[in-house]
Amino acid sequence: MAKSAASGKLSHAYLFSGPDGLGQETMVREFSHLINCQNESEMKRPCGGCPSCVEFKKNCHPDFLWREVTGNEGSQIDLIRELTAWLSLRPLLGKFKVAIVNRVENFSW
Repeated sequence: MAKSAASGKLSHAYLFSGPDGLGQETMVREFSHLINCQNESEMKRPCGGCPSCVEFKKNCHPDFLWREVTGNEGSQIDLIRELTAWLSLRPLLGKFKVAIVNRVENFSW
């Protein structure tokens, strides 16, 4: 993924799967942090000093959205509506808007 970030050739979606405890959540957060880092001189790791990195460290980046899927079908519809509205807006601080839907396997299609 670091090569994708460095080349600027990112996909519109990524799927991280595997057993619990493997590190998917950590990988997702680091990848989101990396692609929104404003220091373009080194795309192998976030710089930690730009405004985008500072907001990621504080867990309050305006272009990062983390949502958990519940078993409630009504809340799933609301989640899709929220994602659609949020992703239709331009990024505020970073280069990309990143929306994470955790436990997407719990969706009742």
